[in-house]
Amino acid sequence: MAASIFKFQPEDIPCFNVREILPDAPRVRLTEIAKANKIKGHSKMTQWGLVAATAKLPDVAAIIMDLITRDRHYEIADVDIKYLQSLS
Repeated sequence: MAASIFKFQPEDIPCFNVREILPDAPRVRLTEIAKANKIKGHSKMTQWGLVAATAKLPDVAAIIMDLITRDRHYEIADVDIKYLQSLS
């Protein structure tokens, strides 16, 4: 079975929309991000609270890139990863 390929086109993603990408992230990943960034009270926050707190972090673009590229079950071409990184 061939691996799925995830292909970005410049017109597909003109910019990172934090409020669209972060709510789809698993709570476990958001909790890991909150813990790594020492967000107080993260263990008692709701999903939306974690999203809002994560969106306020100064390195949110890098966090989103990590969410997109980490633990994926598809391949992203190197040129597309570089394009996504250039958007921030």
